[in-house]
Amino acid sequence: MYRWLAQQIAAARQPHLHLVEGPADEQLHQAIGATKLAAPRSYKVFVLELGNCRLFRVAGSDDEYLLEVMSELRQMQTRDGTTYEWFGSYQNRPACFRGDLLAGERESPVFEWHGGNGTGRFRETAPGFRPWLKRRFGQARQSFSE
Repeated sequence: MYRWLAQQIAAARQPHLHLVEGPADEQLHQAIGATKLAAPRSYKVFVLELGNCRLFRVAGSDDEYLLEVMSELRQMQTRDGTTYEWFGSYQNRPACFRGDLLAGERESPVFEWHGGNGTGRFRETAPGFRPWLKRRFGQARQSFSE
């Protein structure tokens, strides 16, 4: 499903531009298969194919990347009590699925944090994980070519 991304990563001319954990081991495959965790299928497939993935390292930084996908969801809660499942980030803004919209492996919108710590809020930025990843990968790649 993510062959296009694997090809883009392999074609990168700059060493250490991307940090990819690689395909999931058998233990993670079994854990994801056995879990009843609600998460979009496209996200689960990504985790199995690429694992933790950090793309487009920021110049002059050892550990800052423009785009990141984590293989483990982390729960966040806003002041109003809304629960989000944090899976990654774009330009250091958390990217999440909203907990109440997750159902089985059905696709779910992606929300990103916009604004400051005390005044920000989550906004829907893509109809699903795969469209979010394609869009943000394209934007990150474009910013590197400018």
